Amino acid sequence: MKSNQELANTLHALASSGEFETIKKTYFATDCKSLEPAHATLFKSEQGLDAIVNKGTIFNSMVEVLHGLTVGEPAVYGSSIFMPITFDVTLMGVPRMEFKEMVRYEVTDGKV
Repeated sequence: MKSNQELANTLHALASSGEFETIKKTYFATDCKSLEPAHATLFKSEQGLDAIVNKGTIFNSMVEVLHGLTVGEPAVYGSSIFMPITFDVTLMGVPRMEFKEMVRYEVTDGKV
């Protein structure tokens, strides 16, 4: 099993290449959770790998143009991995915008 730092490095490399589906399908547990802020309007929190993969599919179908993707270096604190991610996108029917988020992966038994 990878250490949390090794896992963080792997997640960073995959995210930097836009391989979010690979991250989900390879490193997420079947009972994983994707939590959104209470004020989020685009998506709601989801639980379960299938629901989270579907959430990504829906987001990808909404992207008209991906202008840029920036993934900051991961920071590991115990069982948590934090990584800033910025998407510069134009969604269908919506002006160009930046989604900035601090992703937190909670690791249990080598899975997110």
